Amino acid sequence: MIKIDKAIILLYPLGLLLISFLLDNEVFMYSLLLLTSIIIYELFISQNQPYSGIRGIWLLATPSLIFVSYTVFISIPSIYIISTVNHPQALNYYLSILSFYLLFPVGLYYGNKIFPIQNTQVEKMYNMEWTLEMDHKLIYEILIIMLSIIILILCLYLIRVDTIPVFEIIRDPKVYKILFMLREESMKLLNVPRIEKYFYSWSRDLLIPLGIVSSLFLYIIDKKRKYFLLFLIYFSVGIFNNSITVAKLPIAAIFFSLMAMYLLRKRHFSFRMIIASLISIFSIPVMINYIASLPHLRTPEKLLYAIAYRLFVVPAEVLFEYFKIFPNKHPFLLGRSTQLFSWIHSDGNFNTANYVAQVWWKDRFTTGSANAVYIGNFWADFGLFGVMTVTLILGILIHYIYKQILATSHYKMDMIYVTFTTAFISHFTFSFVSSSITVIAITKGMIFIPLLLYFYRQLQKKIKNVPF
Repeated sequence: MIKIDKAIILLYPLGLLLISFLLDNEVFMYSLLLLTSIIIYELFISQNQPYSGIRGIWLLATPSLIFVSYTVFISIPSIYIISTVNHPQALNYYLSILSFYLLFPVGLYYGNKIFPIQNTQVEKMYNMEWTLEMDHKLIYEILIIMLSIIILILCLYLIRVDTIPVFEIIRDPKVYKILFMLREESMKLLNVPRIEKYFYSWSRDLLIPLGIVSSLFLYIIDKKRKYFLLFLIYFSVGIFNNSITVAKLPIAAIFFSLMAMYLLRKRHFSFRMIIASLISIFSIPVMINYIASLPHLRTPEKLLYAIAYRLFVVPAEVLFEYFKIFPNKHPFLLGRSTQLFSWIHSDGNFNTANYVAQVWWKDRFTTGSANAVYIGNFWADFGLFGVMTVTLILGILIHYIYKQILATSHYKMDMIYVTFTTAFISHFTFSFVSSSITVIAITKGMIFIPLLLYFYRQLQKKIKNVPF
């Protein structure tokens, strides 16, 4: 396989030549800074952490997913954002974004010092076949129990909610007029204990994708009819559960996980695979956009433009709003923006995403949220110092998570590695660039990933100690 990260480093002069001819002076300068920052990142990780660069995508390595998604959805679009506005915080905005390429790899480096990864073992994984060393029957029973929990949580939700948006869409073709409020009421404004809301979210973002890819993996390894039937049940329950609130990402995440599983199995890109994957991932979001849009906006060009704009521009655009508001329209929050520090403040947590939405949309009563990548909240809290400190810590945490996946799978393409890298791929891509760290960790359940891996390791030890 071509060492793509080294190729990028060698092609750096050609990249400079191309952008100097194609871009005007201002955009050229921003592009030069970004390209140089990426090269510094690649130089830093090329020897010590090869799984952290672009090549790591073929293993769905967590650091690689973070790096690529951040570059595509935050860094590159940010050049468009700052080149079209004139604001005093534009420099801090761009410096905060570029600091990722200097501090994130440093965090990965120190993470590797504390929790070392065996690079030679990782290299061998590129050519490994999928294996399942644990008892198939035991895995099947665990998946049945987990499916029962998912269905129980789904039934509890259906009892609690007054209106289900997806049913309202089927019943009333003019529901687009109130669809936003229906979505808010179906989850965010639901009058239930907070722990119940977490149960709904963990089932949607954690258990369902894990169950879908695990059951499919079981069928791929051992072609039994009951395993395929279990996969179909998981998939059907997942599609229904993740679509009832008419949120785009949860339903797209299921297809994204399956696409990632296919990539990990085939280990190569093909034009046919890319087209099929894009159609499957974005078909539901396009359909939802069609239903939610005004009739005169339902042309194919406008729908595709809306999806592309939401995907490639909005994450960077929302982030810039945080820099425009803090500390110009509101002083720095000094820890109130996230639940990591807000408990020490007498006024408690500050709903930053909702406040930014109110200012940005000029609607002080909106319940909407302008969610942004982790930089937004830590800029709102502590400014550039907060962004730089957390980026360093983030590198250590991401390295730790990937180390746990590798250690639990014993550097093999087994069920743990395949399922944990594919089931949660949206956490480290689309969710990462559009959500705060606390939302990803707590609401979306990323905090449970190390706990689940620990549970699996303990289960392995107990099985090995059982006398036969």
